[in-house]
Amino acid sequence: MSKKFQDLFKGGVIIFAGLVFQLVISFLAKIVIARTIGRVDYGAVTLGSTLLTIISTFAILGMNHGLSRYIPRKDDVEYKRSVVLSAYQIAIPTAVVAGLVVALFSDVIAVRLFNDPGVGDVLWIFGLAIPFAVTVQVGIGTIQGLQLSIPKVAVRNVTQPLTRFLLVGVVCSTA
Repeated sequence: MSKKFQDLFKGGVIIFAGLVFQLVISFLAKIVIARTIGRVDYGAVTLGSTLLTIISTFAILGMNHGLSRYIPRKDDVEYKRSVVLSAYQIAIPTAVVAGLVVALFSDVIAVRLFNDPGVGDVLWIFGLAIPFAVTVQVGIGTIQGLQLSIPKVAVRNVTQPLTRFLLVGVVCSTA
């Protein structure tokens, strides 16, 4: 076997294992939520999670993909640093504004969009999470740009699902 094939296989196995871990943790978290808070509140959490995903996708402005594309273009460390810094300077303020808009207007969104005022508190929490989600995605884009598969898997497939699972556990235990 050639060295390139071994490296490719090793990276593929790492990414596959991380994906399996992520799916198992996500599934367990959904079971915990459903059993703890019930169907109606589970639906509210799903709406909040979907809104978080949609808004953070727009708020990031494609910076995560730009990083993974432009960082490998040059070997100059200063160039790479400036690309990463620019991405954060663009994406984070946008995400903060988007998150504040969702959080401040969560009750209005809940009533007008979902016809359920009870969803407002959930939307408020997810609105505040938007800047954090964007920060993580920009970080993952940076890691991809540096072509590091183990840190990418550690952040995207292990740390994110575990953090979500722990937060769900905390929220469910206080509910």
